[in-house]
Amino acid sequence: MKEQDNGLLASATGIELCHTVGGQFCSKLLGDLGMEVLKIEQPEGDALRKTGPFPADGPHPEKSGLFLYLNTNKKSVTINLETADGRELFRSLLAKADILIEDQPTGALSTLGLDYEQLKPICRNIVMTSITPFGQTGPYADYKAYPLTGYHGGGQGNLLRNEHLERPPVRAGAYVNEYEAGIGAAVVTLAAHYRQRMQGHGEHIDFSKFQWNASLNRANICRFFNANLHETRHTYKLPWGGVIKCKDGYVILLANEDHHWRALTEMMDKPSWALDKRFDKAFDRAKNGVELTGLVAGWFGGRAKVELHALALQHGVPLGIVRTPADLVEAPQLVYRRFFTSITHPDAGAVTYPTYPYRFSETPARPFAPAPRLGQHTADILTHRLSLSGPQLAQLRKLGVI
Repeated sequence: MKEQDNGLLASATGIELCHTVGGQFCSKLLGDLGMEVLKIEQPEGDALRKTGPFPADGPHPEKSGLFLYLNTNKKSVTINLETADGRELFRSLLAKADILIEDQPTGALSTLGLDYEQLKPICRNIVMTSITPFGQTGPYADYKAYPLTGYHGGGQGNLLRNEHLERPPVRAGAYVNEYEAGIGAAVVTLAAHYRQRMQGHGEHIDFSKFQWNASLNRANICRFFNANLHETRHTYKLPWGGVIKCKDGYVILLANEDHHWRALTEMMDKPSWALDKRFDKAFDRAKNGVELTGLVAGWFGGRAKVELHALALQHGVPLGIVRTPADLVEAPQLVYRRFFTSITHPDAGAVTYPTYPYRFSETPARPFAPAPRLGQHTADILTHRLSLSGPQLAQLRKLGVI
């Protein structure tokens, strides 16, 4: 039995067999809710252990910032699934689990005898979530994809604006669509786990990152189907305002209504150009949006973003700061709610992590545990869950099984 822990999912055990950011973020979210996550790694380790950033740019399998973040609250168990003994160990662990999250290439688990239909006889109530670029079926099922191709494949890149529209489309920040897919996969896994608990039934969830990314763009897809409106990053824009450069960064202005405009002019001490009849009504401001945005940017340009934000709050102007990572670490609201915490890892040392975006009134949050070292929990899990002896473990290591 697993030791009891804090969190809504404290009685659940999940097994992660993932190599992508999306899959590992999915299981991290469930682990943060209290589920015990057994991370199955090949003996050579998860590929993300080799992915930066690293301290001082020095690669180290226990110091990848990406790996450390994605694998808090997990336990590392090394099992070589290329061996028959390794697959048997995996099946035995799965028989004692509630959830399996995997993101292997389509068909890979079938080749190993570990797909849902082959596992169901020994894990009848298992909830298995398979996260792949395009899903398990269809003409794209066997295609490979990476975060860059996945982001643009879902249509979002077509709408992402920047200051230079003459340039080709750009991608959003690193792995953003992977994190979004991880959230979606976690939500549907929770739904299936709820049914599992209520009715005693497991099921296979076929999660397509491509479809998830497309669903985030569904409003514009509907406009195309029903109104023949083809939104692009050239058309998908505010009439005026939006992201505006200031003295030390950027702010975003959304002063669409007449009362917002009046408040903005008060905030800017009623410059003479604000009385121009071309900016009188919302329609006029939209029609002359490029010129109006330039005039506002001229006033914003000599002021810091914090100053502009304070003035906007005082006058009731819808304006926010485009925050950098440094801004977020120092944001008073996040500091007050203790969003960041320091976790000490035996190799990486003390590292600051973002924690939970929620608070439950009746359920204590699970304390953050550092990401595991490679194989850190192998002996403990195999000894206590599968009753393997010390000599048996030594033999499995000698054979390259664990």
